[in-house]
Amino acid sequence: MHGHIRPVFELREGMMVGFPELDEQHRSIVAAIRELFERQQQGMELKTALDALVARVQEHTRTEEGFLLKNHVAGFKDHHMRHTTFLAGLVDLRDRAEQEGFVMAPDVAELLMEYFVAHILTVDGSYSNLAQRRALTR
Repeated sequence: MHGHIRPVFELREGMMVGFPELDEQHRSIVAAIRELFERQQQGMELKTALDALVARVQEHTRTEEGFLLKNHVAGFKDHHMRHTTFLAGLVDLRDRAEQEGFVMAPDVAELLMEYFVAHILTVDGSYSNLAQRRALTR
């Protein structure tokens, strides 16, 4: 991060997948990443924000993967692996935040946001057109 430049941490309309529960969870995760960024910029402790982010990603993973399985959406194994890898990285970051003297690299929150938005646009976006074509069970 370049100090005074603040990344835009918002989901725009074109980033929605078309299923209200999943879209709301995506917004919640974005808000948690924004909170992490703001706490980092202010020099505040990060463990609480990381705990909240991990909890939201865990909840979202359960919801979204259940949705994908229930609706027989193609590519589940790859989607699951991406969730698992992202969550493992977050848990590791959170666990390191418990150590004395922990300092998070300045661009970590921005990188988390970039990854998450890319995931929504590409991986989650692959099933968003289903919302337009047919009504799926949730």
